[in-house]
Amino acid sequence: MNAVFQPELKVLQVLDLGENLLGDEGIQVIREPLMMNCSVLQLGLAQANITCEGAVALAEFLAESRQIQGLDLRQNEVKVGGLMALCLALRINRSLASLDLDHIPPQEQLAINDMMKPQWTQ
Repeated sequence: MNAVFQPELKVLQVLDLGENLLGDEGIQVIREPLMMNCSVLQLGLAQANITCEGAVALAEFLAESRQIQGLDLRQNEVKVGGLMALCLALRINRSLASLDLDHIPPQEQLAINDMMKPQWTQ
């Protein structure tokens, strides 16, 4: 997998690792190489067994990334802490146009909406 993330590889724009059960440990492994490879525009992580810990690592990546445009986190167990970390990262990140999530309980959705209001009005 390291070959995929070589800094010299500037042509990789879509990386779909969904349904690979990476887990939080896998997200930790790919976070830094993703930060070094600035060409990835779309990152697919649907059904990758990601929890709050992995979402926090992704939030760190999002806060640093200036190119990422789409992130698919459907069918993961991100929960409140991970969602809050992602919301905070999105206050910094201005490139992300699409964040795919599903199964967000109503209370968590209200918290996300409240956190994102300042960004949506800018």
